[in-house]
Amino acid sequence: MNLLLTPREVADILRLKSTATLDVWRCIGRHPELEWVKIGNKVRYKFDSVRDFIEKSTVKKKTK
Repeated sequence: MNLLLTPREVADILRLKSTATLDVWRCIGRHPELEWVKIGNKVRYKFDSVRDFIEKSTVKKKTK
């Protein structure tokens, strides 16, 4: 089972100043790998998707 997070929780995890950034990303289709679902009039994000988004966004130091 995949835990569902509120936009506020995701914004906090990603250290965004506001949930408005997530709203814009959803509307323009930016970061489609950040999966979300709509339940009634509520938006929720899949925890696994948020975790994977962070992992894919992590810059790894190149070794020589």
